[in-house]
Amino acid sequence: MNNLKEKIIHRIKQETNEFIPFDVFMEMALYEPELGYYAKEKEKVGRKGDFITTPFLSDVFAEVFCDYCSDDFTENSWNYFCEIGAGTGKFLQAWSTYMEQKYPGIHNDIMYRVVEKSKYHQQLIKAIPASVEIVDDITSLKPMKGIVFANEWLDALPVKVVTKLHGHMYEVCVGEENGQIVERMRLINEEPLIKFIQRYQITPREGHRIEVPYLLPDIFSALSHNLILGKLILVDYMYSLEDWQQPELREGSIRGYQNHQLKRNVLTNPGEMDITYHIPIEPLIKIAKEQGFTLMESERQDQFLMKHGILNKLQDHTQLDPFHPTVKRNRAIQSLISPSGMSAYFRVLVFEKEKRASF
Repeated sequence: MNNLKEKIIHRIKQETNEFIPFDVFMEMALYEPELGYYAKEKEKVGRKGDFITTPFLSDVFAEVFCDYCSDDFTENSWNYFCEIGAGTGKFLQAWSTYMEQKYPGIHNDIMYRVVEKSKYHQQLIKAIPASVEIVDDITSLKPMKGIVFANEWLDALPVKVVTKLHGHMYEVCVGEENGQIVERMRLINEEPLIKFIQRYQITPREGHRIEVPYLLPDIFSALSHNLILGKLILVDYMYSLEDWQQPELREGSIRGYQNHQLKRNVLTNPGEMDITYHIPIEPLIKIAKEQGFTLMESERQDQFLMKHGILNKLQDHTQLDPFHPTVKRNRAIQSLISPSGMSAYFRVLVFEKEKRASF
């Protein structure tokens, strides 16, 4: 069975009720070996792909974070930089190149690690000049002291979707009808999911949907175990629980991207589009704190970049050519700090891990 849609329908029909939770569908749509979106050997990010991430706008994005972290390496004798969900390696390559040029003493002492599930992307990362250790999953990381960075990683993890109808909580599931993948609703009766929703107050308004990132406790537990001492920097789509109550988020935040077009129905063409969503901020922070992390900064991405020196990277010039590297770089900086640009949709959370332990 080499067709992902057929494989998902086969999985659905194996279930007693003939439907599967949305997170199971998302896991298959994105990560099913050879068939899932991220498992395929094709370009996904950039002009020839399906979407653009911030590192593709300009290397200056990585440079700001590199400057931000440089003192940590010298003052704390940290020796690891780890990127989770590194994709094509665009950010890591820009980071390591800039680090080598501006901070050669630090660069020579840093060991680079990457967590990347896609075998296709792993091959691209291996082409980066810096020596990089690559693993498939965060549980495979060895204990380290340093910086862990993740840009648009959490929003690609399988997630449950819940809604409130007539005062009752339902889980959004996926079924089959006339050969098509369709939505189904199931009254929530799973104790772990109920407890997770109650503990982190992830309750939608009547008629609204919300994404429930139930994997976060396991994620932060693994990160806490592997990051002995250092900083965890997360950049992602995020909404506050108050934001989730707004009418415009009635249908939740799940969406797909294919050929740079936003797709509201992610059940069509599984394996052919990226699927993403927003993370609720308060539960994320609470879970991180429960696992020994201390929140140091929480800023919208454009505000974080301005706070940490991106404007200093603007260069004076007299060029009239709009495609000159200096002009393009300045234009990218302006885009990164524009309230109407990409950065307004992202939030930067910086955590510190201060628990000391031995290897």
